[in-house]
Amino acid sequence: MHRTYCVCSARNLHPIKTEISRRLSTKLGLVRDVDINRLSTNLSTVPWKICASVCLVRLPIIEPEKNELEVAFEKLSRQIEYERSVLSDWEIEKLRQLDLISSIEAGEKSLDDLDFKVAHQDMEDTYDQSLHDFNDKAIETMPNNLDMMNPQRLPEESLVLLTKQKLGNDSLWMLPVETWTPGETLRETAERALDVQGGGANSSASFISNAPSGFYKYKIPKKSRAADSWVGAKLFIYSAFMPRDSMAAAAASFSLDAREGIEYAWVSRQEMRKYVKSKYCNAIQSIML
Repeated sequence: MHRTYCVCSARNLHPIKTEISRRLSTKLGLVRDVDINRLSTNLSTVPWKICASVCLVRLPIIEPEKNELEVAFEKLSRQIEYERSVLSDWEIEKLRQLDLISSIEAGEKSLDDLDFKVAHQDMEDTYDQSLHDFNDKAIETMPNNLDMMNPQRLPEESLVLLTKQKLGNDSLWMLPVETWTPGETLRETAERALDVQGGGANSSASFISNAPSGFYKYKIPKKSRAADSWVGAKLFIYSAFMPRDSMAAAAASFSLDAREGIEYAWVSRQEMRKYVKSKYCNAIQSIML
């Protein structure tokens, strides 16, 4: 019995494998015939503009009022914590002092048995009174919520800084953004965006990290761009926030230079869709604190 061997070179075997793979993939619906030469001629050779922008958030300044469910849950949580906890050294000493004072008032013990100068209960009463006086002085006048340029507006919500910028022939509301230049990192570009577009907000803003938190890209309409201009822009969005100060200190910690002609607004989540497009709004809200 003789066996016949077929010797094929790698050069002859490669076209066979390619043809088998193409037919199998086409039959299974995995690929479709594509004219690569025709497709490559339609690809634009004009590069995209690389930009860095900053989602600068002003965190809530005051705590919003609790609803009925939140109040009931807080009361239940405090009750459970109280029932499962043990007395601290301060509480044990306070109860001992109260028992001693009751014994002295009842005549069971004399004043010579008093072994403390200031009772813990008197100290707690003094602390409560100091807190009450502080809260009375800390009541602040609510700002004008209709003033979109006021960083103190809507103190119970988170606000995002938007600036009005020229995009082709149109003026659009966007996050502070600047074009990346060779030799600098994207983080440095984002900081420069706050210095230029944000009126110097970089000095008081705190960045979350050195890496961007989001990404968004847009194309400039052909009718709004020159033949040799950019196709569009790719935005690497960084997250930053303003320190949580009181409403009185918010204006002092952040201010924009109106002499530069920068048009800006502090907007909430609900107001944002009135200013920016839906996809851009979703990209911003996905990284808001």
